[in-house]
Amino acid sequence: LTIGERQNYELNLKGSGQTQYSRNGDGLVTFRSAAREFLAAEYLHGLNIPTTRSLALWASDLQAWRAAPDGTNYAAPERTGLLARFGTALSLRFGTLELAAARGDSILLNQIVDFALDTIFSTSRTGEASSKRAELVLLTADRTARLAAYFDVFGFVHGVLNTDNFCLAGEALDFGPFAFVETEYDLSPNLSDRTGRYRRTKQVSAFRSAVAHLGDALGQHNSGHIFETLYENRRNELWCARFALRMNEDNARLALTIADAILAVPELDFSNTLRKLILDRIVPLELSSSPCVLEYIDRISRFERDHPVSAHKALEYALNFLNPVFVLRNSVIHDAIESFFATEDPADIQLLIEASSRPFDHEWLQKNLPSSFLEPSVQGRIPGQSLLSCSS
Repeated sequence: LTIGERQNYELNLKGSGQTQYSRNGDGLVTFRSAAREFLAAEYLHGLNIPTTRSLALWASDLQAWRAAPDGTNYAAPERTGLLARFGTALSLRFGTLELAAARGDSILLNQIVDFALDTIFSTSRTGEASSKRAELVLLTADRTARLAAYFDVFGFVHGVLNTDNFCLAGEALDFGPFAFVETEYDLSPNLSDRTGRYRRTKQVSAFRSAVAHLGDALGQHNSGHIFETLYENRRNELWCARFALRMNEDNARLALTIADAILAVPELDFSNTLRKLILDRIVPLELSSSPCVLEYIDRISRFERDHPVSAHKALEYALNFLNPVFVLRNSVIHDAIESFFATEDPADIQLLIEASSRPFDHEWLQKNLPSSFLEPSVQGRIPGQSLLSCSS
């Protein structure tokens, strides 16, 4: 429910009850789901990923009937909540334009295009309708490619990437059964995803498909190819930066190969292994003879020897912006929410919110977080914890 706008930001309530668009739903949100969205938004913002933000989270005594958090088919009562969030033109989703196009409403479609160009991108409204549509597709494809690249480099799996969960502003939104990759190569945290549609290795395809659908709605049928080029450039830049390497295709391929090698070893945690490798050159035993890792050690050593100032700046950037100390793990979120349910004390959730806002601050995190918050989950793929239904 949108309750206001300010400086192009749209203020929205999630879980406030039925509206005319609720169809057969009750318009409520479980507290578990609202808390997860609050935390996901704050953590992505802490990683400098474009995202909607959360303003406030309330818990209610009202119960709603939902599929159980572990994905079982029977309904179970879940405590509800209310989330206040904001984002840039939050209601303008890809699906908004698809719906207008499907209805053949070219007047509404052009009005949305004009509004988006003016509100989101601050560009002129002059020109033919077709040129403005093409401009909107290009600008949106670029922001969406940037978002896809960030998801890839940080190992974030959204879990429900349909076109209603993409906004024209290129901000991440609507976080349900999300997860950050820990040890599983082809993670899908969505218990309802029986076909693997939303798993990690298909996520970029979901981004491309969404942009292609947007382009089709606006008569720009090459938008999928435009996205691919933009995404590859963005992805290569970020992966080179995460490994503190100069930006070129060869270094990007090496970085991606190492990331895949880490994820191929079930015993290795993705984020912690990368940070130790990049910061301290600590190579896990499982990768000690890996050609790609040995090549990386050689390249980074030569970079530091031949260009010490540039190499130092690259390493500093990699550690302060692309290799977090704190990873928002589903097991930790689950424990914090369960603690609140048991005690009515939100202290653990508040601590996670604070940690999510400063994921690179090694000194603060080591001082204020329990060690269990910084270590990989030992529980594995447990329904209701690392695997979640859309309603949880």
